[in-house]
Amino acid sequence: MSFKPVAPVRAARALAGARPLAAFDGRPGAAASLWRDVRAFAAASSAWTARASFRALRGLFLLRDLAVALNDRLPNPRDVAPSTRLAYGAVAIMAVILVNDLVESPPALPSLAPAAERRPEWIESARAHGAFALESSALDGLDARYQVRRHRFGGGRKDELTFGNAESPGAYVRLSFYRPGDEGMAEPDALEAVTALAAESDIDADLQETSGKVRTKFGDLPAVNMRIHVRSGWRNCLAVAGAWSDPRFGLVGWWCNSGPEMVALGEFACLLDRATLMSAGGDDQLAEFFARAELKRNFCNAHGSFVSATPKLVNDWLHAKRNPQLRGRIVGR
Repeated sequence: MSFKPVAPVRAARALAGARPLAAFDGRPGAAASLWRDVRAFAAASSAWTARASFRALRGLFLLRDLAVALNDRLPNPRDVAPSTRLAYGAVAIMAVILVNDLVESPPALPSLAPAAERRPEWIESARAHGAFALESSALDGLDARYQVRRHRFGGGRKDELTFGNAESPGAYVRLSFYRPGDEGMAEPDALEAVTALAAESDIDADLQETSGKVRTKFGDLPAVNMRIHVRSGWRNCLAVAGAWSDPRFGLVGWWCNSGPEMVALGEFACLLDRATLMSAGGDDQLAEFFARAELKRNFCNAHGSFVSATPKLVNDWLHAKRNPQLRGRIVGR
């Protein structure tokens, strides 16, 4: 069946050729002219409406014919294999997802990117073998831990030996052997070096720089008075530090008693002298340094362990019996 839009075409032509509505000015014949214009405009409007209706009907008939044609071409669902049905279902799901992604607006991104977490400069090397050793009967019964850390950028290495801890009964001993890389040199100031190690050890400590030195096989090391605060009160400690440029090497260590008693200087010096190098890692200067140090070993207080640059005072921290007055404080992070 076909349709011939004769009436709509005529109406459209009439609408296109209609002249504008005349203004009613009260002259004779003006009302009749205005009425003719109104009727012409109404006829043209009806013609446009009829043409629009005709196009809508023609579109519906075309859609019906297309649906009939597709229905004739589609296979019977009963004759379709299960695998084919599964494939059709997958395609339909993918189409729905694609349409959903196209329609939905993308999530709003924050204007400021979150700050990247700062990575520590020193990282623990679990597979590294210990290069130093320390054996003494004074360390018997204490929990021992050996940790190797390397500098993330410079490649320096720290070998850290820990015996006991701040809260456990008995002595608390910690030694740090530092072989610098490209990141710099060992800290030459004894107080600063001990402060850095105390901060890394997560302890609450009071520190005081002194003029005294402890005589060891490594030379006369500057002494730093140290007191750490624990749950049961506080513990008295003695710390030393040394730095060398040839070889590039740094040493920091401390000995803490279980209570407020003063640290025995000779015992601490003897303990430091028992530190030995197991592997120089190809560093001939370091190996020679430890070999020469063995020749200076005092064999546990045989030649004295304390060197003082000033006369002994009544209130000197090394000779005070109990509760020495301290300056400065470091709280471990």
